[in-house]
Amino acid sequence: MKRISLLFLLALVAMMNVYSQKYIWVLDRLKVGMTKNQVLWEVGEPNLQKYDKKTKTRYIYYNMLEHKGGWAEPTVSCVVILINDSVVKWGRYYEGNFISLNPDTIQSTKEKENPVERLSTLKSMLDNGLITEDEYNAKKKEILDNL
Repeated sequence: MKRISLLFLLALVAMMNVYSQKYIWVLDRLKVGMTKNQVLWEVGEPNLQKYDKKTKTRYIYYNMLEHKGGWAEPTVSCVVILINDSVVKWGRYYEGNFISLNPDTIQSTKEKENPVERLSTLKSMLDNGLITEDEYNAKKKEILDNL
């Protein structure tokens, strides 16, 4: 009886280990503008967090598995970047380089076509220091010219 209980316990621990692994596809749940707590709820506890007080930028790092077919599941490093505790982008982190997993097409076509929302987003990006005044003015002119 003790032998069966021990085998059951070992099987349970193995199952818990499999289900506690994070796969890269969970990043598909993220959206621009989510809060830090929403990220932690959707993706889970990170391996590492860093916060830059000067730029108010938070980096949340995860080691995730990527299923490539068959049994091969290489581990990849991923990062979620938040400014003022609001998600701006996420992707892979490979040898010091960021590879985005949320391309510009993440916004719906309606959002891209609405000039009021585009101008509001642009102003927010300027206020958060994501773009320069010159970039802001050039993009604003482009949006207004397309009206």
